[in-house]
Amino acid sequence: MEQQILKKLIDFGLSDKEANIYISLLELEIASVSNIAKHSNINRSSAYVVLESLKKKGLVGVSDDKKIQRYVASSPDILLRSAKESAEKQEKIKEAIESVIPELKSLYKDIKHKPIVKVFEGQEATKEAYYNISLLKTDPNVKEIRVYENPEGYINVLPKDWLDTDYKERMRLGLFMHSIYPKTLESTEVIKRYRAMGSKDELIQIPQNKFASSSKFANLTICGDEVWFDSLKDNYCINIKKQEIADTLRNLFDLGLEAARNLKRKDR
Repeated sequence: MEQQILKKLIDFGLSDKEANIYISLLELEIASVSNIAKHSNINRSSAYVVLESLKKKGLVGVSDDKKIQRYVASSPDILLRSAKESAEKQEKIKEAIESVIPELKSLYKDIKHKPIVKVFEGQEATKEAYYNISLLKTDPNVKEIRVYENPEGYINVLPKDWLDTDYKERMRLGLFMHSIYPKTLESTEVIKRYRAMGSKDELIQIPQNKFASSSKFANLTICGDEVWFDSLKDNYCINIKKQEIADTLRNLFDLGLEAARNLKRKDR
């Protein structure tokens, strides 16, 4: 029976020692620290600390005897009153939270629809973004990847096996690649190596003057609801996750892809 009471007091919020000493004091009615410690099997120094804690909670009082300080347990009714006050307070907090839930939900909705931006800085972090192709495919339904890049920025920086790794990983993930490259020795080498592995990807070269108007250029990758801008020359990679942004750039890429196909036909 006493163990059940002890458990309920602990559920109420008392510590194990507080519950033990309070029950002991109820049984003793009035007692010194020594007697309380002995009755509750708690050392004297700990009993002092626990009694002070119970005093602050209003569960223990001190006798008026000036010769020796003795303690007395307060009425258990205090526990019930305290529990009721606590329940009322919690109910008010609950009602207050319920009243602001619509505003909180509207804030959550706004945050949810903002783009998620990740930045990789430094050569090693940027290389990891290149190697971890699975980062590009967060949705299993995505089947295509669009790339507008100048291989000159990475072919001499990344290890020689990177193209093999890239191709095998894309095949594993089921990603067909549409790529637009400037017509350079580096892009010719990249296409040659992809074809040697059996690639059926759409890999198109266009004249350098049509590809970019500046030597400072960031490669672009579009896959699903994500967009990647990167440069191994400047050692950074920026990832933006936002469907509307990806769709806009995908539409622009497809316009450029159609123009690249026309240039390729004319070049034959």
